[in-house]
Amino acid sequence: VLNASERVSALDPGDSSLTGTGTSAKLVDDMKARSPRPLPQAAGLTHATTWYGVSSMLVAAARTLWPKVRAGFASQGRTIRLQKFRQSVQHGPPFLLLCAFAVENALKGTKVKQINRRGGTPVFSRGTKPDCVWGHDLALLALDIGLMTTSEDDELLHVLMRNVEWAGRYPRPIGRGAAFVQRYGSDDLQRVTRLIARIKRA
Repeated sequence: VLNASERVSALDPGDSSLTGTGTSAKLVDDMKARSPRPLPQAAGLTHATTWYGVSSMLVAAARTLWPKVRAGFASQGRTIRLQKFRQSVQHGPPFLLLCAFAVENALKGTKVKQINRRGGTPVFSRGTKPDCVWGHDLALLALDIGLMTTSEDDELLHVLMRNVEWAGRYPRPIGRGAAFVQRYGSDDLQRVTRLIARIKRA
């Protein structure tokens, strides 16, 4: 993000009149006065409720996609219509991506809560120290907060992590080149919301 002076210079780096006296100088002063002050880098990140709030918003967004995802499943012996199946396939990846980010925010919120409880200061950078809050590895984050998981939880975390890494964002794997099996179950949303509730209680 450019500050006021940089934005003016960016208009024409070779025009020295933009930083001179008179009208151009007044323009710079006006832009500086109107420019919002930068927020602290970690504003709000040290409060678990901030992370939980973002998690809830992401779940709400995922919930709007859920009817189209769920429409691709047969119910009460009825045949699935091709159009609904296509909708399910199209909306599935973004649905799981939103769920993945919701779980990630819940996990990090609980990590922040635990750090605060023991009198530490959360560190938002890559590292191995106990107070570091970092990464997209949902299984590792769950282990880090001491969450007891079942085999179904582990499978869900693995699928969601794959969506964060590439499946919900790119056409094919990048880097690892691992195959991916999409999971769209009729209870996916319920499983995610139950998992998040347990994460918040940890």
